[in-house]
Amino acid sequence: MNEELYLEFLDYVPMYNRSFVNELHTLFTSHGCKLVLKQARNGYVASYQLKKKVVCNFVFRKKGMLFRLYGDNYKHYSAILEHLPASMQKEIAAASVCKRLVVDPQSCNPKCHMGYDITIQGNHYQPCRYNGLMFLITDESKPYIRQLATQEILARE
Repeated sequence: MNEELYLEFLDYVPMYNRSFVNELHTLFTSHGCKLVLKQARNGYVASYQLKKKVVCNFVFRKKGMLFRLYGDNYKHYSAILEHLPASMQKEIAAASVCKRLVVDPQSCNPKCHMGYDITIQGNHYQPCRYNGLMFLITDESKPYIRQLATQEILARE
């Protein structure tokens, strides 16, 4: 990865999130993930890939910087999901429903992977894979994002 390009990406990251982003960057790269940066409308999309499969993205939206986890192994860390704060549970609840799970397996793009079938504190969610585990990066969400990211990368090794 071009260090200069990574530093350019960091210029888009708000100062209060830089140490967190650097921490996760170190976590992912130390486990063999490759960083892929793409220019987007609101800045960069930073994707971390392991064996050519995306593990997560950092994306920028009007409301702030978000972390999207592709939780292929979400069942391995259901205990973490069970203890998410209300704000993060609301983000899962607000995500679009996975059409493959709820409507018909053929109702979505054929390249689409299955979404998540999650129960958190008695509430059942079936969010789409692409926005179901997408969280605004805040002081409250950072420790949970860190735990989820760590467990996902360890499960993929």
